[in-house]
Amino acid sequence: DMIILLDASGGGKIGLELVAAEQHAQAHGYKFPQISLQDIEKRALTVFVHETDNSVPVILYMPRTDPSGNINTSFDTAKFNYSSSEFNLLS
Repeated sequence: DMIILLDASGGGKIGLELVAAEQHAQAHGYKFPQISLQDIEKRALTVFVHETDNSVPVILYMPRTDPSGNINTSFDTAKFNYSSSEFNLLS
């Protein structure tokens, strides 16, 4: 199995939604590979796998990126009006 986490949260530290998903899995008895947030802000894609248990799903984690592939969390998810230049960074 594979779980794809597309993190579009804004204004915060990269990976907090990934940690929340791991905590939810643990609280409900679901298998989840061990995660590390080390250098996660430097990668547009991070893959987490359990090395010895194939029944644990593979986690693909992708934070929000701008059109050039740079990780971008500077936008507040409660903001609904954007300038043209801000819109272009989101698209």
